[in-house]
Amino acid sequence: MDACSVDREGLKIEGIDVAVQKYISMLGPKNVVCHKQMLGVLGYELTDMSPLKSTDFFLQTQQFMDDKLAECAVMDSRLKQAMYGCKRKEWLLDNIYPEASKKNEALGYSCGLTRLQY
Repeated sequence: MDACSVDREGLKIEGIDVAVQKYISMLGPKNVVCHKQMLGVLGYELTDMSPLKSTDFFLQTQQFMDDKLAECAVMDSRLKQAMYGCKRKEWLLDNIYPEASKKNEALGYSCGLTRLQY
């Protein structure tokens, strides 16, 4: 990257958590499209369904994580929080795939396993 004068810092969007930026930076083009479709199934509106990592995609992924953090805050059991992924906020993003696949099984077949492992 140094030889090509490419900046080593990733895309930074104000108001987007580092965990979301890191998560999205690891997605390839097919995974970006699939994650956009999954977020759409979950009720997060995206205007661009291309493989581009758009600002809208960052914002909706951030909103998903914020919504999950709010759910974790009202859970009564530490065990339940740990099982749900509340222990580390970046783990909450792993809920996109299973939640969307439950609502639309076709996504599981068309996207395959797109969930990232930490």
